[in-house]
Amino acid sequence: MLVFVMITFLSFSAKLNITLSKNSLDLNTSDSIIYKFYLPSGAHTNIKFVNIYGGEEIVFEENNARAKGWHEVMLHSDSLRQGNYSSGVYYAEIVAMQNEKPVIEFNSFQGPWGNAIAAENITLNKESGEISFSLSESCIAKTRIGYPNGSMVRTLSFGVPKQSGMHSEIWDGFEQTGTLSVKNMDGLKAKTLAYEIPQTSFVLLNAGNPLNFDAEPAYPKNWLKYALSSYAKRSWKEDYDIELDYTVKENDDETLTFTFGGQTKSFTNNFSPENEIYISIHGAQPVENPNVAIPGDYTIAFGEIPKGMNFVLVNLILPEGKVAVGVKQLLID
Repeated sequence: MLVFVMITFLSFSAKLNITLSKNSLDLNTSDSIIYKFYLPSGAHTNIKFVNIYGGEEIVFEENNARAKGWHEVMLHSDSLRQGNYSSGVYYAEIVAMQNEKPVIEFNSFQGPWGNAIAAENITLNKESGEISFSLSESCIAKTRIGYPNGSMVRTLSFGVPKQSGMHSEIWDGFEQTGTLSVKNMDGLKAKTLAYEIPQTSFVLLNAGNPLNFDAEPAYPKNWLKYALSSYAKRSWKEDYDIELDYTVKENDDETLTFTFGGQTKSFTNNFSPENEIYISIHGAQPVENPNVAIPGDYTIAFGEIPKGMNFVLVNLILPEGKVAVGVKQLLID
């Protein structure tokens, strides 16, 4: 049984009532989505669906005469499979014309979207690296590995469209740079942050044409206007959590000096002196301070540090929720 949710959107000159049966379509199975919409008067319609990952279009119809009233559009995997459309998130675009002038210009981003979604049933198997979690609805998600106090060691994925239901990912055990194994750090947990896609868009899955993260983002005009969460306000392709490089040494007075020198171009593009730094050792409650200058030196007293090899974790919180992450090993004699 199909369940429809009524959503009313304000277009340029008329309201468009539109419903959608579900927000996912799997081309590898016999699957379908049904859109229903109401035209307040007769018009010629152009209907297409656009993938935000690269802009590929599923053109459903062009200049089709439709009468006043409710209309139905079905997308079925059997027909779409022939076009081998790429995986991604497709938003609806409907234009209704009268006397060669648009009376309705609708797209899926014209209503509130991007509300934060909390993943549930999250588990991390440090031996196998498998992370599993469940999602209540179709969304775009990212997975982080870190500590319950908020310190992070790795962003595993960002901007991945996912259907509702159970999911799993594999973590290779390394920190943000991919060069230092940190799976033996005690107390690490996984966390998945997600935001809902527009309610009249859908996730398309095609095993024969996977998601292209190198594609250029393709959003409609004013796509940010109704975004709700901070994560939804950034394009999936923009740098989000980035690498932070530094050196750390122990001083004679048992303080630690951190030296932040040259950084990657990605870091330079995102850095702002309006930041906060979090420094922890072996996941202990972090030392926190604002406005760290880079390049530059930063010395702190950290209290008693265990003898032997220690993992030192630094997070620099940048504007718009971005995090720069650096993990080093420090030998304490």
